[in-house]
Amino acid sequence: MRISDVVMLAEYNHWASERVMRRVVHLAPSDLHAPCSLSHGTLFQTLLHMADTQWYWRLACETGEAPARSLSESKVPGASELRELMRQEDARWLEFVRSIPEDKLVRPLTFHWAHAKPRTQSLWVLIVHAFNHGTHHRAEAGLRLGELGRSPGDIDFLIYASRHRS
Repeated sequence: MRISDVVMLAEYNHWASERVMRRVVHLAPSDLHAPCSLSHGTLFQTLLHMADTQWYWRLACETGEAPARSLSESKVPGASELRELMRQEDARWLEFVRSIPEDKLVRPLTFHWAHAKPRTQSLWVLIVHAFNHGTHHRAEAGLRLGELGRSPGDIDFLIYASRHRS
């Protein structure tokens, strides 16, 4: 894995999230917060979890310390605020991955959890995990948005790669 690959994944992560959030901000609050079969019970809670873990894993990758707290709906009350939070976090991810020296990607990183023993993994594996986790929840969100008549369209990585890289 090279830095250019990780940067491309970060750019894809932003592109795909933005496609989803472009649709989400136009939903009625009742649709956003309606109970459904997504992994976190509602579309909003699933997307909040996605944003939270993007933030969480970036800090773990940057500092080796995983935060003990998580985002809550009281701090992010609606879709517009969530979209802005995700945009800011995407920008932080891009800044971070662009700053990584090439050789650091394969070096082991030991990261600490608040309620678990420290774990060690190559930095590139942690970064790919964070973005892959987002892909999982964007797929869930895309399914729900489709059920609500607001599909985000194709958010496949290959579609992004063919449109944005030569």
